Amino acid sequence: MLRMTGVSKEFPGVRALSEVDFELLPGEIHALLGENGAGKSTLIKVLTGVYQADAGEIELDGRGVRFTHPAQAQQAGISTVYQEVNLCPNLSVAENIFIGTSAGRNAVRWNAMHREAEVLLERLGLRLDVRAPLGEYPLAIQQLVAIVRAVRVDAKVLILDEPTSSLDRGEVEQLFAVMRRLRDQGVAILFVSHFLEQIYEICDRMTVLRNGRVVGTHPVASLGREALVRLMIGKELAELEELQHDTNGGAVLVQAQGLGRRGAIAPFDLQLRSHEVTGLAGLLLTLGAMLVATIPPSDTADPFLFRLKVIGGATAFVLIGGVVYWRGRRRPRPAAGSY
Repeated sequence: MLRMTGVSKEFPGVRALSEVDFELLPGEIHALLGENGAGKSTLIKVLTGVYQADAGEIELDGRGVRFTHPAQAQQAGISTVYQEVNLCPNLSVAENIFIGTSAGRNAVRWNAMHREAEVLLERLGLRLDVRAPLGEYPLAIQQLVAIVRAVRVDAKVLILDEPTSSLDRGEVEQLFAVMRRLRDQGVAILFVSHFLEQIYEICDRMTVLRNGRVVGTHPVASLGREALVRLMIGKELAELEELQHDTNGGAVLVQAQGLGRRGAIAPFDLQLRSHEVTGLAGLLLTLGAMLVATIPPSDTADPFLFRLKVIGGATAFVLIGGVVYWRGRRRPRPAAGSY
C-alpha cells in the first residue's frame, strides 16, 4: 500500500530523518514508536506533505508520489487525525464531517447531508445525533467523528497520532473497535502511541525509530516489551535500574494514599517533601494533569486518604490550598472546582 525508501530530512543543525525505509500494508494496524525526538512526527509530516524530504522516494499503490501540501495527500487517500481534535464544536456532527467539501458549499441539502452522515457513522458502528452540536459530545466521540471525516472519501491510509492520550479505558475500547472495523475494510492504519500496552493490544506490526533512523520492524507478537524498550532507548534496562537515588528530603508536605481514578490511574501512594523535586516519569504520560484532576475538590477522583500541610505565599496558574499547578498548553480543562 505505502512504501518509503531512503527518506532523509534535515533542519538547521539537526538531521531529523536518515535514510528511513518504511512499509505499510493494506488491512494492518502498524505502530510507529520511538522516544520524543526520534523522528516520528517528522516522518508523518514528510509523508503528508507538510515537509519536503531532502532525499528518498514515496510510493502509494506502486506509484511514486511527492506531496507539497496536506490536501494533496488527502486527495490521494492519506488522511491524518492528530491528538488535538481540530473540528468546530459549535457546528453539528454532520457539518463537521462535510465542512470544506462540496456537500457543505453553496446551497446545502440538509436532509441529504444528515442521511449521509448517519450512513458514514453506522459504517463504523456509531450511532449519533448528527444534528447535535459536536461540542455536546465528549472528546472520545469528537475524535471518532474526526476519523469518520478523515475516511469519508475512500481513504487508503489513516494516520492516528497519539489518539488515546486523553481517553479513559472505555473510550480507548470504543476507538479500538472503530480501528478494527477500518482494518477489516482494508484500510492501512499508522498508529502512533507511547502506551506500550495498547500497541500490543491493537497493532499487527511495529516500526521503531531512534535518532531519526529505523532500528527495527517486527510483528508485534515476536517482540517482547523489554526488547522493544531496549530498541527505543538504546540501553539495557539493567543500566537504568542501577541508577542511584537519594531519598533524604525535608518534611512531608503532601501524603496521599490510594490516589487514583477509575479507567485512568491505578491507585498508588504519593509523598511530597519540602526542598525536594519529585518527578512523575513516563513515555509522554499525562500523569501530572490526571493527578491534579484527582485532588479535592474535584469530583473525578476515587475515594482516597489525602493530607496536606498548607504552605503560604504561593501564587500561580491554579492554587488549591497551597498546591500550585502549572499546566502545559493543552486543551483547556479546569484542574479543580472552586470553593
